[in-house]
Amino acid sequence: MLKNFIYKTKSLITLLILVSLTVACSEGDIIDTDINFSDNNLSLCSTSSNFVFFKLQNSSTESLSVEFTSTTFSPTTPTTTPITITFNGTSNILRYRSFTSSIDPSNYFCTNIPPSTTLISEELTSPTGTATITVTEVSTGVFNTVIVLNDITLENDTRSFRQDILQFGTYNNN
Repeated sequence: MLKNFIYKTKSLITLLILVSLTVACSEGDIIDTDINFSDNNLSLCSTSSNFVFFKLQNSSTESLSVEFTSTTFSPTTPTTTPITITFNGTSNILRYRSFTSSIDPSNYFCTNIPPSTTLISEELTSPTGTATITVTEVSTGVFNTVIVLNDITLENDTRSFRQDILQFGTYNNN
């Protein structure tokens, strides 16, 4: 009878430990809202080798941007194979930002130093993942740049958002 009691007690303790570990493990908070910029236009600001593709939503209080450096990419040169940009958190960055008020994209994304009046309420970046970029000429001198984001995890210290494939959008130079 004592052996039966010890066996049941060990089984119960093992079960409690397993349940506790299962409940206690967390991969961080997941953003409940969908980061969906699909209905918004993709815009571009660039210099000779620095590019920022971006989208705004919610009356310009949220942005999703892809910033990268490339000496071979041009939004007016068709690609024979897609170009892959690997996010590294420094020179190639995927960034989600929420602002306390509306921003003017030409002042914010197209200048080296954004206006000091712009306050960021939240920022998430993706230290990993890729952007696949394809450029096609749709008519003489008119090009479409299609960007697809792959295996991204937008995160900060408290939240994260994981997406296997996100159709970032199409930029038309016309």
